[in-house]
Amino acid sequence: MAKLMAMQRTSRFIFLCAWLCGWCGALAWSGGVYAEITVEPQPACEFNPLEGPEMVLIESGVFSMGSPADEENRASDEGPVHQVAVQAFSLSRCEVTVQEFETFVSETGYITDAEQFDLEGQVKGCFGFAETNAENWRNPGFSQTSQSAVVCVSFRDTQAYSLWLSLRTGQSYRLPSEAEWEYAARGTKATAYPWGKEASHEYANYSGVGARDQWQYTSPVGSFSANDFGLYDMHGNAWEWAEDCWQGDYNGAPVDGSPWLEEDDGGCGTHVLRGGAWSLTARFLRSASRLRHFSDGTLINSGFRVARTLEKNTNADVAAD
Repeated sequence: MAKLMAMQRTSRFIFLCAWLCGWCGALAWSGGVYAEITVEPQPACEFNPLEGPEMVLIESGVFSMGSPADEENRASDEGPVHQVAVQAFSLSRCEVTVQEFETFVSETGYITDAEQFDLEGQVKGCFGFAETNAENWRNPGFSQTSQSAVVCVSFRDTQAYSLWLSLRTGQSYRLPSEAEWEYAARGTKATAYPWGKEASHEYANYSGVGARDQWQYTSPVGSFSANDFGLYDMHGNAWEWAEDCWQGDYNGAPVDGSPWLEEDDGGCGTHVLRGGAWSLTARFLRSASRLRHFSDGTLINSGFRVARTLEKNTNADVAAD
């Protein structure tokens, strides 16, 4: 048993090192010296535990999901490109913040995956800087403000948060499907990035600094201009969990915008993340870029935002947005 657990830890370490290589590059780029955030910014998005987060109505439409073969830095799991018809839904304008997640934990006493103990009696921690397993959403290893995107949350943590928010507000909150996420991230653009063919620190927080991007770690949500739908930080800042189970490509993927779940032969031991992060290079910011991670796994650069299915035969969601 001990040997098996050691092998599992090793495989996870190798897997995560490969995907966090962008963060390693960022650390080398800056010489390991990072600025501390000390000023509390004004909230970019409204949040009321009784009413929920500020939501944006995403109109229905059809788009090409995935990346074409000639897109620079594309990966094989981003194809084949296929047409998806997405039904109208609502998506939170901002990523879930530290303050919002703290409200959830304070009301419920919830203990995140990173704060729990493994079978050997060790705190799991959040995969990041140290080997002490000390990192979690409260202290990911760097300073954050109340308006920073919360990180070190697992897929299972997002499910608990969504359930709490649903019960608290009487609305049905969930994660967006992978198709919904990409549709909302692209806006009206089919280019690699919603602002064009090239990455730019003017529009997103990713590895290094420059232009509007002055953050070495997470930035306060809404620090960059919104996309065509009025959504902030769909690219960079923090990876965002999607509802889908992981699949290695889009062969057989749903074409109605619904998530690819276990009953559809998805491998639900791992789930999808989208959007790139503060620690990663520009290739991961592309609208089609994908990542997978264990359902109970946490990263110092992974967060989420919530979606809401529109009620049928009512204008309640539209009016609320």
